[in-house]
Amino acid sequence: MFVERDQIKTLLIIAAVSAVFAVGLWLPVRSKQNRIRADIDRLKHDINNERQDKENATRWQGEIRLMQAYLRDCTRYVPEKEQLAEVLHGLSNALKKNEAVEQNVLTAETTRYIDYTVIPVTMEYYGSFPATYGILQNVESMSRLIRVEKLAVLQPYQRDDGQLKINMQVSSFYSKLED
Repeated sequence: MFVERDQIKTLLIIAAVSAVFAVGLWLPVRSKQNRIRADIDRLKHDINNERQDKENATRWQGEIRLMQAYLRDCTRYVPEKEQLAEVLHGLSNALKKNEAVEQNVLTAETTRYIDYTVIPVTMEYYGSFPATYGILQNVESMSRLIRVEKLAVLQPYQRDDGQLKINMQVSSFYSKLED
């Protein structure tokens, strides 16, 4: 029996030392490892975001260079004043010249940026596809810079003459900011 008590005491001591080791050494190291792994995962995520930001910046830098080259070669101008009447007159002439019917030309609120202001204009009319192509050619040939933002070609159900309903959104620009 005496030997069995010594064996039980030895087992209890080993269990106690193992428990002290687990609580005192292994658990803190394990929790530190988990914190480090979490930090590594967070840093990997941050690095991926930084890499994506760098790729985006590189892409945007290329886009900016292309736009600068386009502006150097551009023969159209951006006036310093709004000159909205000139824009509307040019667009109305393009619609009239290409025999668009039931025309509606609307302007929206201007949007100001650092170096320029955008004048959005929406044109709605009925016309054929060749007429719409002609209107686009007339807009492109205007001396003032005008960008076609959206062109929607719709088949109207209430017309029997085969005319398409066209919705065209364009933007004109001027460089002087108003106070």
